[in-house]
Amino acid sequence: MEEMKRVCEAFNALGITPLYASDKSTNATQVWFSAAAPQAVPESTWEELLTNRSIWSGIPAFERVLTDMADMRKNGYTNPD
Repeated sequence: MEEMKRVCEAFNALGITPLYASDKSTNATQVWFSAAAPQAVPESTWEELLTNRSIWSGIPAFERVLTDMADMRKNGYTNPD
C-alpha cells in the first residue's frame, strides 16, 4: 500500500487525479475492494466465509482494506465528486 500511496502522490504532484471514485454509482469503488480483498487474506478465508465458519466483519484484513480505500479518498487521490 505504501508504494500505491507514493505513486498517487507522484500523480498528484503532476496535477493528475490518480484514482476514479464515483459517489453516484458504486461500480468503480467496488472494483477496488474486489481487487484488494483477495490479496489481504489467506486463500482459506474464502472457504471459511462460504461455509459460515467466519463472517465478513470478523476478518480484520477486510476492515483494513476499507480503511485504506477511505484514506485514498481523504488524501485527495480520487476525483472530488
